[in-house]
Amino acid sequence: MSWIKNATNFPTSLIKKLSCGLLLAVSLYAIAPSLSVLVFRDSEQRIRKYTTVGLINRGNDCFITSSLQGLAGIPRFVEYLRQIKSILQELESKPSRNAKGDNLTAGNFPSRSGLENSPDSLAPLHESLTSLIFDLVSVKGSRTSISPKIVINTLESIFKSRMSSNQNDAHEFTLILLQTLQEERSKLVDYTKNMCDLNMPNFPFEGETSKFLVCLKCKGSSKRSYQQTFIRELSVPQQTSEKLFNILANDETEIIEDYSCLICQIRAILSHEEYRNFKDCTPDEMLILDTLRDYATKAPINKDLPFEIEQYVKRYSKNNLHVSNIKGKVIKKDIIVQLPDILIVHLSRSTFNGITYSRNPCNVKFGERIELIEYTSSEGGTITENRQIKYNLKSVVKHTGSHSRGHYVCYRHKTDIRLGTEDEYSLQSGSVIANEEVNTRNHDQNTAHKLSRKSRCKKVENALQYPYWQISDTTIKESTTSTVLNQQKYAYMLYYERK
Repeated sequence: MSWIKNATNFPTSLIKKLSCGLLLAVSLYAIAPSLSVLVFRDSEQRIRKYTTVGLINRGNDCFITSSLQGLAGIPRFVEYLRQIKSILQELESKPSRNAKGDNLTAGNFPSRSGLENSPDSLAPLHESLTSLIFDLVSVKGSRTSISPKIVINTLESIFKSRMSSNQNDAHEFTLILLQTLQEERSKLVDYTKNMCDLNMPNFPFEGETSKFLVCLKCKGSSKRSYQQTFIRELSVPQQTSEKLFNILANDETEIIEDYSCLICQIRAILSHEEYRNFKDCTPDEMLILDTLRDYATKAPINKDLPFEIEQYVKRYSKNNLHVSNIKGKVIKKDIIVQLPDILIVHLSRSTFNGITYSRNPCNVKFGERIELIEYTSSEGGTITENRQIKYNLKSVVKHTGSHSRGHYVCYRHKTDIRLGTEDEYSLQSGSVIANEEVNTRNHDQNTAHKLSRKSRCKKVENALQYPYWQISDTTIKESTTSTVLNQQKYAYMLYYERK
């Protein structure tokens, strides 16, 4: 007050008011951080301490820990497990009928609790995996490690055999895991087929490919074979480097030399007989030639012919025409007719020199975004582009070492934290689904709407600078995008999520 009075000619009453206001402002400035902590329950501080969960390696189980961490980094998979868990809980609480027609109530329904001790459960692997994955994606204030034994024990119980640590292949383990999950889901679908109020989610890893041959000369194609796929397996080329997109494109086509195309052989026989004016052809042979005319226009190039006609074509040899010498080039095509919601790419790096196997060190250039084409193939041989699907990278499993031994490490994309949900702090996986504009067929729209309406999401601290977790069993570090994308020489499995 004295300083203000000496510096100004203000009256004493005004000086008192100015002094009080200045003192109040300084006090608020000093205690504001403490007030914010009290008001917002220290949420900012807890988010800054956010970390993820590691998995304990029993010995040589890095192929298991890395595979599970890779799956945990995919929000669509987390949401799928959440929906299956909800269905199982609903089945426990509602009466239904078994195959004999007996009423099943909550009292005599097969137990789904005690996951390691419930072999009769409809979906034991779903339950154990849900328990583990939810732990892996939960928010922790300090570094925590848990054991994957709940999943290992369940798999051993299902297959009634011990899981050998000498197996140590992340691709084989993941494939077994996905195949078992799909089988359990099929059992659930069959069990709940008469329950209209249950909305079973689609299996997010399921895709479909169509394989066939196309003759380069006659343009005819072979019979289609359709195959269900969970993992896209690619052979890494033996060269210094190659883009992932090019490997995917080249995997769809392969040229086969010296192929005996049935249509080319039939057309050659018919042309030759017309040139000969059917000289010396018996009535039975003329009937065979009439049948071959029908095959020449609409049969596949590998059609199974009736025995008599097949022998005629194979043994045909008149003048200078020998059918056995008619061979040509065909293209082996493997096109995708159904792209999955979650695309897992396995980069097979095994090379065989005729004596031993070695590891292919080719640098596979992959990115955080990839765009693939979904095709439609008709039985007539026409192939048309159906649509283009965009994917975002969520996890990478790398392998260092030799072909026979080494170590697996997982890079898992960080996700947001949802504030103000049922749990005070939980992983933001549902909001990724809630913000979808197009593909909502696999998810509960009502649940997604509630999540997007009630949830407040916050980026994990340092998520922009370090978007990935680098997880080596129980050792956890933060990682930049450039570090992840530079694992070109060691990338073994890539996990992409449909945008």
